[in-house]
Amino acid sequence: MQIKFEQVLLAGTPTYSVLGRPFIYNTWVEGLFESISDSDKTLVFKKKRRKQYKKSFGSRIKLTSVRIMKIVHELKE
Repeated sequence: MQIKFEQVLLAGTPTYSVLGRPFIYNTWVEGLFESISDSDKTLVFKKKRRKQYKKSFGSRIKLTSVRIMKIVHELKE
């Protein structure tokens, strides 16, 4: 599935870069979804000493991999 990102913050080459304030106008990035997966489980443990209070819970965050295919920057002159 292809996606188009139209709000670009930074674009350029190793010798030249453009920084947007807040975004770069006439610039977009085309990408391709690779995969959606879960991250490693993050465990949270709470304890209050001498109160016999213990609580443990965890969560997994969804991660999305996107392959950047093309960065298009149209210059207005």
